[in-house]
Amino acid sequence: MDRYSDYKDSGIEWIGAIPSHWSINRLANFCTFSKGKSISKRELTSNGFPCILYSEIYTKYERVFESVSSYVGENKALGAVKVQRGAFLFTCSGETKEDIGKCVLYLGNSEIAVGGDCVIAKLSIPSDYSLEYMSYIFNANYVNFCKESNSRGDIIVHIYTRQIREIRVALPPKREQVDIFQFLDQKIFQTDSLIEKLQQKIELLTEYRTALINQCVTKGLGPDVEMKDSGIEWIGEFPKHWLLSMLKYFCSHINDKRYPREGDIKISAENVESGTGKVVDYYADYGHLGMEFQKGDTLLNKLRVYLAKVVFCEFSGLSMSEMIVLRPKKFQSKYQYYLLSTETFIHQLDSLAEGVKMPRVPIDGIMNSYVPAPPTSEQFQISQHLDQKTTQIDSLIEKLQQKIELHKEYRQSLISNIVTGQIRVTELAEWMTLIQPKTNLKLS
Repeated sequence: MDRYSDYKDSGIEWIGAIPSHWSINRLANFCTFSKGKSISKRELTSNGFPCILYSEIYTKYERVFESVSSYVGENKALGAVKVQRGAFLFTCSGETKEDIGKCVLYLGNSEIAVGGDCVIAKLSIPSDYSLEYMSYIFNANYVNFCKESNSRGDIIVHIYTRQIREIRVALPPKREQVDIFQFLDQKIFQTDSLIEKLQQKIELLTEYRTALINQCVTKGLGPDVEMKDSGIEWIGEFPKHWLLSMLKYFCSHINDKRYPREGDIKISAENVESGTGKVVDYYADYGHLGMEFQKGDTLLNKLRVYLAKVVFCEFSGLSMSEMIVLRPKKFQSKYQYYLLSTETFIHQLDSLAEGVKMPRVPIDGIMNSYVPAPPTSEQFQISQHLDQKTTQIDSLIEKLQQKIELHKEYRQSLISNIVTGQIRVTELAEWMTLIQPKTNLKLS
């Protein structure tokens, strides 16, 4: 793997040696800085003057963007801070140190207003640099490390203009900057296309998983079973020999409260994945009263029920938030979980929610909802079938997610190695072949 012919010490530990003809420079030496001005979400309009908020940089925009999707009225626009093509926008507030200071480059043709918590950087002499190359630099690993190291705060993380100004970067001559960004654009496009295809496969598998659960808990496993109309929209037709009754006759709402003890499992809704019921943290940071649950119970989040946070309890512990405890009476425990996590049942509960900002489903609404109930023997068969099938699907999804993470790591590693001069663009073909992750993953 060839490198440049000659290197020198950059003088910066996290950059290391750089090609001898490259330079190191502080952002303050070739950029001018300013800040955006507060624009609240309630001030946004359906049309008007285009604007961007710092939160949208995290959620809506990639490294380079040309248009925005938010607007403010004329009066707000008059006093707003505006930028034109060629402005770099750094986020200076965020939830994690790893994400702080994300930078996007605006390459649109119209002026846009910039909201608060954004640091605006403009190249002092734009003709001396490649805008697109600098957008790669400002999101490179070593620059991100520098931003992370200078951030402050725990719950809300901040970085300030004075700290961004002091970041030092490695700069090749402009002609080389152009060659590098053109190469990176091509390779990043290829990598992102692979990631998108993998993501599409995950979405298809997720949709299949959802449809499979709904089919099994409302129609059973037998293809030739005689059906009848339930009269309930979310159920539709169901096997004629099944029962149809309110949920309260098949399971109980448990409201046994106590304070947590040392070592207790404490589950809160914010630590449960939507759709999958996977618990990402079993020890929520709560000390108040919780609802006691036991193995075989189901936890159902009644706040923003559309998020579909439903947990099957393979352990005992405390529910520390809005997740209610439902204990089987006439249901087999795993069948109950699959039934309550069915997408169509979740939609039914969501239609009962009360409140706008914090919509909750009343307990009576949940317990008085009609549900199908197969004979106990069929409940066991359905739950065993779904256990087997969902395990297979979840395993495939996990492998696809691992592939996506490998491609993301590869993409960031590629950028980092090139923008620090560790590898010459013209010598990359063999290295690319050696390190690029393979994507051959069969789904059957």
